[in-house]
Amino acid sequence: MTHFLSGDFLLLQFRLPAGSYVLCYNSIDRIAVQQTMHVYPARWTVAFMGIVRAGKPEGLGEKAHIRVREGVEPSHTRVISLTPDASLEDMERSIRLAGTLLHKLGLPDGECPDELWHVVRKHSDPYIRTYAVTLLLGEILGFPTHPEFDDGRATAIADRAAELLEHPGLYHSGVCSPDTECAWWRIATINNSERSEAFSDLRLPPMLARAWDWATERSLIHSGSGVLPPEIVAASLSRLPSKPWLSWRSYASKTSDDMKRLGTIKDEQAGGPHAITMALSEIIGSLGSDVTQSDYAYRPDTVVSLPRFDFGRVSSATRRLAVNVAALHAASGGDAAALLEGLVSTMGTPAPVLVNEMERALEEVRENLSRNSPDVVASDPWKGRFGSRAASNGFRLVLLGWEPSNDPDFLSLHVAVTREDGKDVEPRTVARFFLHPTFNPYTQDVPFRGQEATFTCYAYGAFTLGVLVSDGTRLELDLEEDTRLPVHFRDR
Repeated sequence: MTHFLSGDFLLLQFRLPAGSYVLCYNSIDRIAVQQTMHVYPARWTVAFMGIVRAGKPEGLGEKAHIRVREGVEPSHTRVISLTPDASLEDMERSIRLAGTLLHKLGLPDGECPDELWHVVRKHSDPYIRTYAVTLLLGEILGFPTHPEFDDGRATAIADRAAELLEHPGLYHSGVCSPDTECAWWRIATINNSERSEAFSDLRLPPMLARAWDWATERSLIHSGSGVLPPEIVAASLSRLPSKPWLSWRSYASKTSDDMKRLGTIKDEQAGGPHAITMALSEIIGSLGSDVTQSDYAYRPDTVVSLPRFDFGRVSSATRRLAVNVAALHAASGGDAAALLEGLVSTMGTPAPVLVNEMERALEEVRENLSRNSPDVVASDPWKGRFGSRAASNGFRLVLLGWEPSNDPDFLSLHVAVTREDGKDVEPRTVARFFLHPTFNPYTQDVPFRGQEATFTCYAYGAFTLGVLVSDGTRLELDLEEDTRLPVHFRDR
């Protein structure tokens, strides 16, 4: 592979064996981005990647300066392939045609008119044909069972797409790009025909975002078995806005065990996916009808009402699922298959990965509910468990102060463990704070900075706080006895 800068574009030329590869680069925000790139046999693959530059002020006074950052903007990318004997004019024509097709692919209602299709028919570039096929099939919405599905028009479009896909240049020893595979799946769905390939046969995500939609559609029809590649899992959970391309954030923070767990396909015959879907739906649906929270972050086009439940105590993945389950719960009419199909379509996540995410969310919600049951909320489990003293062995546990939080029902509490006997604190000493079980997590490890370890938490009511210092010292502080706190807070 060779590359060089030309104006505001990074030009990449690939000379690799035919097959699909993962292209890695950094965005303007310093995000490590990945996307699939396919190399066709006996051709040059050329990628024009848009470079974005931005200035960030740094320093003060005489040291003030502008630091220039640059990175790739994936939505500006154009990729073509050329034969070794292609002329400059051939390259220019391919670039212009690719630009037209990719622009239309980036539009929500982009179409491939007759004139454009006839031009593409005469073109041998597999990338040009892939763009046109994706554009054509994108005009057909929904499944054949949908009441507004136009069979005649859909069949005609599918036939045109199939003609473009049958060009031999798209295949090498029977192997094609992920996008070509996804396009054949979509054609099979339109024509109500069978294909043997399962979603699990996809070894890398497709290059184009629309093709990814057809891949997730396939995961509902025939998910397959085994463990999905980590790139498929990463594209499922961390896609980035880069239409018409599919790009995703590199999931370096996930361990190989995490990726394997999320990518393991459950036994299709066990009925597990539908059981998990309905269990999560029933829990979310039964949490209460007195709705107090709306979440716009995950469904910006819809006002989504969430039950009276503290979703701030669960992970962002569980909150995202809860928002979508709450929005689709009533519409599904209690049909687990319809709910799962709606979640796959709305979230753009393949069914196997989504089921694993739901399983984890179900455990998290149930744990949170058990922690916040009336008996647990009313309990004070650390009372007397840490020696019933706020000071011991030269350490003291204190409430430094409190203040109102953004939520009027909660207070922000500032607590600390201090060394009060003048002795130095040993290096790497840690104070483990034990909070009320309704906190998630209910323990926090805080290293000492100098002579104290400080910690801030947001609490609904008073409770007994326990601390275990690295040397074994136990400290205990009953916040209910601190008269500096408001009476209504101490009485809860």
